[in-house]
Amino acid sequence: GDAQAERDSHSVLPSNEVSGDGNARLVLFAFIALFLTGLVYLNVDHRRSQSTSLLQGNPLQSISETPVKKLREVDLQLEKLRQFNDAAFHQFAPVIPFEAQRTDVFLVGVMGSGITLLTQMAHGLRSGGNMDFEDLNEVVPWFHAALLCGQDLDAPQGFQPRLYKTHQLYEKLPEDAKFIVLFRDPEEIFWTRYRRYCNSSWTKYAEIRPGEISPEVYAAGMFAHMHAGNEVWRFMKSWLECCAGQERVLLMTYEDLVQKPAEQIHRIARFILPHHRITEELLNVVQNQSTKTFMQEHISKFDDHFVLKHLPVFQQEVLAYGRIPRIPKVMTQSKHQLPTPIKQLFDQRWRSFMSAQVGASYQDLRSRLGSGEDSDISTAPLNQNTESRWLRGIMVMLAAAVVLVVGHKGLRLR
Repeated sequence: GDAQAERDSHSVLPSNEVSGDGNARLVLFAFIALFLTGLVYLNVDHRRSQSTSLLQGNPLQSISETPVKKLREVDLQLEKLRQFNDAAFHQFAPVIPFEAQRTDVFLVGVMGSGITLLTQMAHGLRSGGNMDFEDLNEVVPWFHAALLCGQDLDAPQGFQPRLYKTHQLYEKLPEDAKFIVLFRDPEEIFWTRYRRYCNSSWTKYAEIRPGEISPEVYAAGMFAHMHAGNEVWRFMKSWLECCAGQERVLLMTYEDLVQKPAEQIHRIARFILPHHRITEELLNVVQNQSTKTFMQEHISKFDDHFVLKHLPVFQQEVLAYGRIPRIPKVMTQSKHQLPTPIKQLFDQRWRSFMSAQVGASYQDLRSRLGSGEDSDISTAPLNQNTESRWLRGIMVMLAAAVVLVVGHKGLRLR
């Protein structure tokens, strides 16, 4: 009997010991959960720090951070180009009072993204392939330049729906319209702009010798400058944050327009002409009229001369010499290897402006848009404040430490 009683005394734990073990497990679970949450926040900040560390030792970093007023000390020709561009584009109206109709469609893309190709496709679909214009901007107004060119934005356009071309962010456009937004690989946009602004007739208008500005200086001092650049990444961020997955916004990529024209033209047709019967004949006409060969054969219709002749910086060409300024938009693309310092600069900009929701690179974003997986991109702001994430991580880690200490003391008191 005594032996059995002794065995029973060893097999039955006091209730406070059982409760203590349960509390210990609860404290441990809370500590692990808080600790891991803190690591997540700190890892986000670590990735941001890694993106900045990409530029350590990069000679372009200091140029990209140089105040705009001091860029002339970096490269005088770059400053001349900046002043010329400012004089040209600052004539565009930043805000326009406009009552959009629900059927109006804005064709949106940054300069160099392929917006001319998209505009040609959209106009061809609504007009049945009508090419009776001298400049595409006559029949599809450049929204923020229209007033300068004497165009009435509220007037009928001859074909339905009304189309408007623009390079603006979502915040600067009417809310009630429909939008086709065109993205393109930032590296390709860079080369397109470099050729246009540093190695074309535009360069001569700015009184700069072609090729005098190097790709590196243009990349850091203008295209991806911290204070006066980064337009390409800001544009993508703006439109993805506001509109991914929305029915009135169609997100597309230039690469798909070029590589899968039939499929993409059909997408555009369904979007801008939802109640029309789209025939194979119309799709074929539009596809043929949007090939590079066709557009190069009609190059004067795609060189922006209708807008350029109204800009004050070109008035001497028009009035004194009787010449119409033209900037060819349809050019044969030649492949260039992006220099490593520029590649690093662009990679850092992507990580800085875009989130993991979008993808690690532009190719990831394009893949998601092409597969229709864009509805979840807009579920949170793309670039939350890094400092706030870092502080949250520290606070959560401190909370984990407090839980562990208080829990341990509580268990000892038991």
